[in-house]
This record gives sequence, C-alpha cells and structure tokens, in this order.
Amino acid sequence: MLNVINQMMKTINAIDNGEDPKIANAAFDENLKEFRNNVDAGILAGKMFLEICLVQQRLHNYPLSCLAMYVLAKPYTKDYIVAKYPEVAKVISDMRDASHKVLSSAKSVSLASNARKAFNLQLQNAVNNFYKGEIRVMVEDAKRGFENQAADRFKNSDKNNVKEKMLINIVGAASAWLTSNKENHFVVIPFCLPPTDLKRAKQYLENEFIKTIYSICLFLPDFTIDLFNKEEISAIELDKEIKQINSDKYYTCFINLCGDYMAVDIESYKVKDSLIFWGLVMAAVDERFYENEMNMISDMAYQFNFTEDMINDWIKAVKYLLDGNMFSGDMPVEFKTAEANKFFKHK
Repeated sequence: MLNVINQMMKTINAIDNGEDPKIANAAFDENLKEFRNNVDAGILAGKMFLEICLVQQRLHNYPLSCLAMYVLAKPYTKDYIVAKYPEVAKVISDMRDASHKVLSSAKSVSLASNARKAFNLQLQNAVNNFYKGEIRVMVEDAKRGFENQAADRFKNSDKNNVKEKMLINIVGAASAWLTSNKENHFVVIPFCLPPTDLKRAKQYLENEFIKTIYSICLFLPDFTIDLFNKEEISAIELDKEIKQINSDKYYTCFINLCGDYMAVDIESYKVKDSLIFWGLVMAAVDERFYENEMNMISDMAYQFNFTEDMINDWIKAVKYLLDGNMFSGDMPVEFKTAEANKFFKHK
C-alpha cells in the first residue's frame, strides 16, 4: 500500500511539473494493479486457510489436525507421520480438497499462483507456531520410529532385496536432508535421468525402486526442464542448462505444495550434487542403469567440475545410504573434499 501512495505522490508531482499525464499515470497504474492482485491473492489465500481450519475444527482432535497441517506445509514428512498416525491421511486429504476447492475459483493462473504462495506463508507461520510441546514430540517420535523401522527392515531383509527395500524407506528422508530450502521443503530436481532417452528411462521404471527415486527426487521421465512440456530434452538443451547451473548461484526447481508444484530457487550446487548422487545410487541398484548410463553420469560430473576426490566422496555417501543409514551433520563418514562436507553434512 505504501508503494501505491508513494507512486501516487510522484504522479501528482510529475503532472504539476508539466509532464504528460498518460506517461505519469503509467507507473501508478502498474503499482495499483500489483496492489490489487496482491489483495485478491491474499483474500483467496485467507479463504483457503479458513477452509482447512474448518476441517480442523470438525475433527475435534487438535493434535491430529495439527499433524495434518504440518504435512501440508512440509510434504516430505508425510511418510513417517502417516506411518505412525495413519488416521492423519484422511485429514490431509480433506484439508487438501477443501483448499483446492477455493483455489479453483481463481479467475486467472497468476492469481492462483500468487494465492498458493500466500497460502503457503500462512501455513508455514501456523505450523511454526504450534510446532512445540506435544506436536513437536509427536513429529519427532514418528520420524525416529520410521527411521528405526527402516533400519530393522534393512537388517532383516533377504540379501537379494536389501537395497530395494531400504531405498523405499529412506530415499525421502535423504532427499529432504540434501535439498531442503529455507522453508524446509525439499525440492524436485528438474531433470530426467537419463536426460536424452525417454524410452530407455521408462524401462528403468519397471524397477519400482528406481521409480521411487524419480518420483521423490527427480521428475518422472514424462518431464524434463519444463514441468508442463512433456518433451524429451535434447543434448544441446541439456548443455545449456548445465552451463546455467555452473554460472548461476541459484537455480529454479519445484516443490510439491498441497499436491501442486510451485517454483522456488535453490542453491545451484544442490542441483549438481543431487544429480550425480542419485545417478550413482540408481547405478548401484540397477544393473541396466549402470551399464547404459554410467558414461552419461561421468560426463555430467566432468561438466560439473567434479574432481576424482569428489567422486570418491560421492561413492562413499552412496554406500553409506545403501547400508541403511541416514544423513546428518555428525554422520560417521570422513570426506576428503569441502564440497562433500557441505552437501552431505551441511558443514
């Protein structure tokens, strides 16, 4: 609102000084339009938030409804929260449906996008306020129990299936640790691996565990750089994107917000490091992927300026994950490179 008032004053002064009123009014009209759009988006976001609060009120179970809102704000927590509190899944679905019903009334795509952003901020503020006491204990207990169960399943699994069973349980937690942004959303890396052969990529999805990695950490092979254009990326386009990642500090990725994708900017090193890491993981769990794609991964690592020591560190991290462990700041793995410590340990 202050911007609108300031611009109005400038417009009045400009007209008083003899400038063309049409030119003087242009900037004011633009600011006023932006102000109106923000107000409309805020109103729509408020209605969306009201609807999920009404779902919360009807439930008459404050802890469970708070957990559902927590998952909406931080989707990567769904697996372990629902595993411990399965009744939360229905509440999440009801809240999502209620908010989507309001969002569908948006008169334009841009209004819907702005409303989703405003709604997300309200949701983040809400969960940050109630993430204490009982709710915090419930979330942390659910995560701890989920990780312990994953480790137990890993130890008790048949030797031939150990990697696959373990991956289903920990890939989400690993991705959340490696690529979470400041709002604690983990992002989906906007590449399809292998990036230049969708037919072969879809064959890999016959392995449900490869599909899990794609669905959590990477776009499925229907998607490439552009989320909405289901076209195979060419080698030239890939080279262009790699150059952009190498030159820019931030890169646009997507988060899954209430079932919808929203663009966010994250540090480019997380994109580079994630692509090489998950490529190596898939090569370790699928022989076809290893045989067909290791050259592609090696070439990409070279383009991303990976050194031999970095590759060795990334392989250590892959082995650590495949041994059923979770990444953390104090994980008992010694890395040689600063890049590995930054990416895997956040140090």
